[in-house]
Amino acid sequence: MLLNAGNASADVISSLPQNASQVELEFAPLYDYDKDGCYATSAITPEGRTNPGLALGGDVNGKCRDPRQLENSNTYSRSKTNNGWTAIMYASYFEKDQSTLGPAASGHRHDWEHVVVWIQDNQIQYVSRSEHRGWKVDPRSNVRFENNHPKVVYHKDGGSTHFIRLANSNDEPPENYTGRWFSPPLVGWDGYPNVHVRNTLMQTDFGDATIKINDERFNDALNSAKPPGITFDAYADDSKRNFVTFFEDYSGTGQSFRDSVSRNWVGSYPGGAYFEDKISSVKLDPHTRLVGYQHSNKGGYRHTIINDSNDVKTYDLTTFNDTISSYEIDPLPQHSVTFLQHPYNDNGNSGHHYTETVSQPSFANSPIGSSFNDMASTVIVGAYTKVELFEHANYGGTKKEYVNDTNAEQVFILEGFHDKASSFKISNTR
Repeated sequence: MLLNAGNASADVISSLPQNASQVELEFAPLYDYDKDGCYATSAITPEGRTNPGLALGGDVNGKCRDPRQLENSNTYSRSKTNNGWTAIMYASYFEKDQSTLGPAASGHRHDWEHVVVWIQDNQIQYVSRSEHRGWKVDPRSNVRFENNHPKVVYHKDGGSTHFIRLANSNDEPPENYTGRWFSPPLVGWDGYPNVHVRNTLMQTDFGDATIKINDERFNDALNSAKPPGITFDAYADDSKRNFVTFFEDYSGTGQSFRDSVSRNWVGSYPGGAYFEDKISSVKLDPHTRLVGYQHSNKGGYRHTIINDSNDVKTYDLTTFNDTISSYEIDPLPQHSVTFLQHPYNDNGNSGHHYTETVSQPSFANSPIGSSFNDMASTVIVGAYTKVELFEHANYGGTKKEYVNDTNAEQVFILEGFHDKASSFKISNTR
């Protein structure tokens, strides 16, 4: 049987196997694709060959709505966590984005569309989705879910091109050939066959279509898609996340999973249900605190482990073995004080300096080094930090306090205490 040229498919390239973090899988969108548009498909093969896309012409869904294309599709994800929020961006590829019919059709070869979910307290609170050159943000109450998965639709915007919209009651049942909400195999940032394949995809020029999970655009896209008023920092250094690895057996052995986000139930972490009440040891990143709870939703007895060292450390849960059902993971605050020899100025001519940093939120008691005794004229106090200066060693004599309850360093000139500090204490203001 001959296929109509408008509906014949382009050459289909193979997709990547699913390989993403468990939290990215847990909250991944479910998709449908309106009939006046393409199916999502693979943007790159396991060998690193990118999809050439489709030239405009014919039907708006011409050559791009064959079941094989959807069967060989992927969604690509990247996430960032800070200030109590996790943002996960999901990117979908389409071979063309065509708005009108025929040889003079308008639109462009290739299309990338994106969805961002905003997670707080282990629940999606907002969903953002790309809409032409901007973003539309909706609260959770506007979103239709299947379990933790928001439902979205690839949709043609009248006489214009396509974008992602939220599903509504008229979208049941879905229009794609399976008749079900579709979840393409998900590929996370660390889930590509190798770095070369990822770099090839991220550096490919897709013309008018842009992939926003690459290094060049990711932070800016998160900032543009961010719901108003939330504390998430789109430009925070993602490398500073604190991770905990949970192990089935003692001494960091046996089955394991890794996380950097607090959970109300171990089983709410896909694949983690196996670990509820079965965790025997944990490995903590430097300057990390773990609080494990006996019950879900942080109930029952609790057990706290603090790694305030500069090394990764493994701890056996001898008194809390096979007990953890929920947990909190937090970075230990870094409280710092820098002493300057001379009054501070913007030219950097403040003489010698001496810095003390502690991560425990309790008092840190220190003598000033003998080479800096009675020499400080300025202190630079880190965020949410209080420093007490003492005239004599062993915290004796006159005392002066300098308190910084902001989220940025503050400079204090030691008026009346110039060249007098011999010992000090650092503490947390929060």
